[in-house]
Amino acid sequence: MAGRADLVSLHGEDPIAFSTLQSGLLYCETSYGYIAYQRAWGIDITLGPPVAAACDHAALYERFLRLHRRPVFCYLRAQSAQQVMLAGTGPAERRLHVAGMGVDRLLKTRSLVSSDASLPKPLLGARKHARRAGFFVQAVDAEQLSSSLVLRLSQITHAYLQKSQLPYEMRFLNRPFAPQDAQPRVARSRLYLLWQTWRRDEAPQLLGYVVLNPWFREGVVAGYLLDILRCEPTRQWGVFYAVVDALCRELQQQGIDELSLGFCPLHQTQRRAAGGSEEPSLSGSSLLAAQLKWLEMHLSAVPYVQRLRELKTSLPGVSCPRYFVSYSALALPAFVALMGACGVRLRSLLGASLWQSIRAAHPA
Repeated sequence: MAGRADLVSLHGEDPIAFSTLQSGLLYCETSYGYIAYQRAWGIDITLGPPVAAACDHAALYERFLRLHRRPVFCYLRAQSAQQVMLAGTGPAERRLHVAGMGVDRLLKTRSLVSSDASLPKPLLGARKHARRAGFFVQAVDAEQLSSSLVLRLSQITHAYLQKSQLPYEMRFLNRPFAPQDAQPRVARSRLYLLWQTWRRDEAPQLLGYVVLNPWFREGVVAGYLLDILRCEPTRQWGVFYAVVDALCRELQQQGIDELSLGFCPLHQTQRRAAGGSEEPSLSGSSLLAAQLKWLEMHLSAVPYVQRLRELKTSLPGVSCPRYFVSYSALALPAFVALMGACGVRLRSLLGASLWQSIRAAHPA
């Protein structure tokens, strides 16, 4: 763990790098770096790019391809996906296929601390409601929490999950929050408590919490990923916007210029690099592209997925495409493996709630 954390602090330039330190993962590793992965349904699915110096990525991709019979490289940026495709050059019957899986949303923290006139209306509305609710965030050390506060955070998590699409915590793409797990000093997440003070004569009430994961550039923190946001039901409107607004102000004051809002699944899966972009253009098989287009058309309008996308894309930022690479030209194996790695039970996906969501997205 400590050795991998050192590698993350040195080479963890991708916002997902810190999540590779979560418990329960498998590793293809060498003295100079590693690839984190999980095995699900007979498929070895990786989590982001290698955690290693850029010059060593190709060697790790080649090693993983050599050691694993059914690999899926997941959650890659375009340059990394292109490297995998080059590393997998071989017989036609073992040709690799690439496809988009969604985008990350990346904000510049200074973009939300500019003049009010230039900000989106939902954010301005959330600021007013936050002031009315006496809303504020407080940075705390997770390892120093009292037992009563740990219990309170557990209650908040339980209340949140009871009303969530999935009544349990996902992992893999998210790093499960364990407040009293020891963290290495070289790579630590941040915990913020969310408070409300509706009346001046009342003590602040704990509403929820946020966990931010760091990523690094040249050995120093370059930005944070908003990995977990949990809160109880409240009459305060726009809590998500208020949280992002407060975090951007806090991070900007500390010289941190980037905040990732995380993944928007099945959004802009057919996107191509714009002319003049440093991002390489990737073209996958027409069969795989058609499947992703169908999935985006039918599942991206599911209320939960749509709401997630609307919240993240309504704030000023850029979309960073994410890809997966597989030997199969079928999207289903990669999708099932990803859900398995995330701990999502198939009955949660294939049950009545899925069809209800699809019907809600496509009313007659």
